Amino acid sequence: MQCRSTRFGNCDVPNESVLIFPSGILGFPDCRRYVILEHDTEAPFKWLQSLDEPGLAFVVLDPAYFDAEYNVQDRKSTRLNSSHT
Repeated sequence: MQCRSTRFGNCDVPNESVLIFPSGILGFPDCRRYVILEHDTEAPFKWLQSLDEPGLAFVVLDPAYFDAEYNVQDRKSTRLNSSHT
């Protein structure tokens, strides 16, 4: 798949690396397809680049970079577990 970006130019990305947000991201409901692009430096961040809008990209970080024990809990399973106690 072709990725067009105003920051990074055009590049090919594998179809399996495309992330789909069915409702978009808050404030950008029409942009649903994204890909994570590496930054060109040793910086710890990457870019969540929209495939629907070349000028839209968000900086993203791996939380483990700051806290190696960081763990994301699934909110749905948390609600289910708390309702059974």
